[in-house]
Amino acid sequence: MKIVIRDDEKKDKAVSAIIGTILIVAITVVLAATLYAVLGGFSGLIGKPTPTASMSVSESGAGTDSITYTLTFTSVSTNVSLSDVVVRVVGSGTTSTSQALSTITQGTPASFTSNTTYLKIDVTGGSYLTYDTTITVTDFVASGSIAPALSTIAVLYTPTGGNIAGPDTV
Repeated sequence: MKIVIRDDEKKDKAVSAIIGTILIVAITVVLAATLYAVLGGFSGLIGKPTPTASMSVSESGAGTDSITYTLTFTSVSTNVSLSDVVVRVVGSGTTSTSQALSTITQGTPASFTSNTTYLKIDVTGGSYLTYDTTITVTDFVASGSIAPALSTIAVLYTPTGGNIAGPDTV
């Protein structure tokens, strides 16, 4: 018996293993690049994390008609524009939040109120919250009365609403 082999049966009908591997790698790279290009535009929608800082609070004038709290920053994770920073204080059963610190002219304290007391705030150290920024909060009442002490002071980052530093109990 004679075996007849036709010419078309001798040829392989598949690509070699090397060519197949190269094709799989190329397709994977193209898909990854496409996915990165499509989803890369969405990374701007992810919120910035709240910066962190270390601050010390010192108090002077207790028992008088004005108490001054000095907030001194010893470290800040990143420079933060004062337009994104506010001070929140709690005292006399109420909570008050200042306007953005960038709106405060240095040397001219801005006022905000907390129930029956008045608060003045002054910022020194430039237009960014850095390690050398000092914030002074003065709590005062009408002459002849004793200013109530604030219970906590916090520095907030307005884009996220998170605490940069504090709340520190004073």
